[in-house]
Formats: sequence, structure tokens, C-alpha cells
Amino acid sequence: MLWHVRHTVVVIGIVVIACAKDPFAPLLDACTDEMNHVRTMYPGAPTGIQRLTLPDGRRVIVWGLPTQQGPGLSPTSMAFIWSADTPQTCLVCIPGSPRCPASTVTFQSSVRHARAA
Repeated sequence: MLWHVRHTVVVIGIVVIACAKDPFAPLLDACTDEMNHVRTMYPGAPTGIQRLTLPDGRRVIVWGLPTQQGPGLSPTSMAFIWSADTPQTCLVCIPGSPRCPASTVTFQSSVRHARAA
């Protein structure tokens, strides 16, 4: 009898954990098109992923980006920001730029010099 109770508790615990909602799911839903666009523009992206919750409750996913060949500067990361105030909107910005919250600068540098091909 005790064996059945113990297994029932374990199964309930597993179900609760499996059904727990990912707090970043709304961001992923709102930013799907933008993330696909960044994957197209930066083949191999993301090279790293960090998830953040800002003090005001906004959710942020910061992607590391692969090095781009050619002249000029290339961002090293891209931030996707979602807010419950505008749940259908996805803000995309380069960490370190004026449009991006300062707390999104999580990778070593937000812009790097491209290497010659």
C-alpha cells in the first residue's frame, strides 16, 4: 500500500514539472518571425543563448551571432524582447545600442570587426 502511494506522489510530481509553463514561451511565440529572419541573415545563429528577465518584467532572449566575413562591423549578439504590456510585439535590438536595455549586454562585446575573407 505504501509503495502505491509513493509511486503516485512521484508520478504527480513528474506531471507537474512536465506541465509547468515556460515563462519564455510568449516571447518565443511573438518573436518566431524575427528569429527566423536573424537565422537567415546570420547563418549558424544562434551560437549561444541567454535568457533574462528584466526588473520591469520584460523577458529577453539574447543570441550570440557568428562572425560575419567582409568589411565593416558585425554585431556579436542580438536581443529579442517581449513585454506582457504588448504581448504580440517583439522588439529586436543589438545589445549596447540605444534601443536596447543596458542589462541585455551579456556577451563579451556587442560589435566586432569582421575579418577579411
